[in-house]
Order: sequence, then C-alpha cells, then structure tokens
Amino acid sequence: MSTPADEKKQQEDSIALVEASQLALLDVKRLRFFKHGATLRLTVEGDRSYLKVGILRAFPLSEPSRFLSVRDDANKEAGLIVDPAELSVENRKRVEEDLERRYLVPAVKRIVAAKERFGTVDWTMETDRGVCRFTTRNLREDIGEQRNLAAEMPAKVNELRARLHAWRKEVGAQMPSRNPNYDPSKPEHDPATRKEAEAGKG
Repeated sequence: MSTPADEKKQQEDSIALVEASQLALLDVKRLRFFKHGATLRLTVEGDRSYLKVGILRAFPLSEPSRFLSVRDDANKEAGLIVDPAELSVENRKRVEEDLERRYLVPAVKRIVAAKERFGTVDWTMETDRGVCRFTTRNLREDIGEQRNLAAEMPAKVNELRARLHAWRKEVGAQMPSRNPNYDPSKPEHDPATRKEAEAGKG
C-alpha cells in the first residue's frame, strides 16, 4: 500500500518527466553569438535570430559550467546549451561575458562573524563587493547535509523560500510548465528509443 509520501514522490517524478520533454537542446555548431553595443544577440544558423538574449545557469550551484539556458527578450527559453565548452572560442567568450555580468561572485576577504543558532550558522563576511550575509546548516553535526530540517525549522524554510523567490524574480528565472502535447507512450518521447534512433543515423 502506497503512503502519501510515495504518491507525492511519484507525482514529482511524473512532473519531472513532463518538464524534461519540453527541453530544446541547442546545437552549439549552429550558434552564433554577437554583441550589438551592450546587447547580446544570437543567430541559430538555418533557423532563426534573436535581437536580444540572456544566458542563465540552470544549475548555478551544482553545475555552474554546464546546462546554460538561453532566453529571449521576453524571457522565453530559446533552448539549452548542455556543454558550453563545445562552443567556438568567440562564442564561448561572449557567453562567459554575459554570465559574468549576471552572476557576480564576491571574493571573501575575511570572516566578520559566524553565529550558530537552531542548527544553522549565520555568516557575515567582508568581500571585494562589500559585506555579505548568508546562512548554512550546522556542518559539524551534518557535514554531508543528509538530514532534512524543514519540519523542525518552518520559520527558516519560509525565510529561505522568500529569498529564493526574490532571486528568481531578480534574474527573471521561470519555473518549467507542463507540455500538453507530451505523450510518454509515443516512441519519440522515450529517451531510450530516441537515443537508438540517433545512433542509427550516425
């Protein structure tokens, strides 16, 4: 008999499959990025051009150098660059310049304060871009961060959720939506079948 947790996990897995089916992977060999003043533009050879695009990291913490989302002026995703290292030198340079402008990573000069409370540590650090404050879990008790503290710390969950939503709004991030045309029973939507078909073309 399935539990509510099992049902929730199944629902999340189903949503993940639907969201994955919407991804448009860009062929790096057909991409041509160029600058018009301060604006980054993109031409996909043999397809279309964008007068203004922005580059966002799909996984800014776990995969900062891969999986880049290319978005148009209306903040609609044009596609995903899986491995930017495969771009030409000039294209990669322009993409990296846009990422550097969007993601400012401060260099830590010194730790001003570290206050431990309720299983987390509040840090205050002096960086090359001013004072920075952030919160981490108590790594001494759970260095692998395997313990879920959400139920024990609802106030902290709400605080972090609010900060996450504020960040998404600031960078124009969008959550994936369901694809009404996705049908997992169709061969073209089966990753294994698609991979075999691509291998056959080679």
